[in-house]
Amino acid sequence: DCDPDPADTPPLVDAVDDASSPEGIAVAVTGSVVDDGAVVTKWTATPGTDVDSGATCSFAEPSAPSTTVVCTDDGTWTLRLSADDGVNAPVSATVRLDVVGAAPTAIIVDPPNGVVVPVGIEIGVLVDIEDSGANDTTTCRIDFGDGRAVTVDVVDGSCSSTHVWNTAATRTIVVTATDDDSLATTTQRSVTVA
Repeated sequence: DCDPDPADTPPLVDAVDDASSPEGIAVAVTGSVVDDGAVVTKWTATPGTDVDSGATCSFAEPSAPSTTVVCTDDGTWTLRLSADDGVNAPVSATVRLDVVGAAPTAIIVDPPNGVVVPVGIEIGVLVDIEDSGANDTTTCRIDFGDGRAVTVDVVDGSCSSTHVWNTAATRTIVVTATDDDSLATTTQRSVTVA
């Protein structure tokens, strides 16, 4: 008679090195799984208490021991690589991912830089806003350079307002985009009111 097969041993799982990344940017995570048979592997992400509600992380290949991950908000995340051989209890290993906040970007689309604007005529200001933190909320402050300014919400990646200059002068439109982590960026455009 043949000797019975030795007992099946659990997988050996390792997740290598803590990592950091700006929000919305893919970062590599490296793990390894060793087993004497077929095994199912899976990455999951758990947010820390410093992560805003609703934030998520997504893995390019959740079942691959080494892959990349993108998180929608800054804070501390625990990334877990688990392995299940269907015989033993699942085994896992974790790494810490520190996601750093990134300031939004702002590009003034209208009016064109240096454009001549008639006195007393309403013109529109349109700004494209991007934030790599998809879970962030962003506000947009438009300063028209004549002592008047408005703060508006960013909707579908842009903010806008209208304005009338009542005196002739060279004016500088200053736009500041600020996210809910108080990270901000500023851009400006010059117009001639004549």
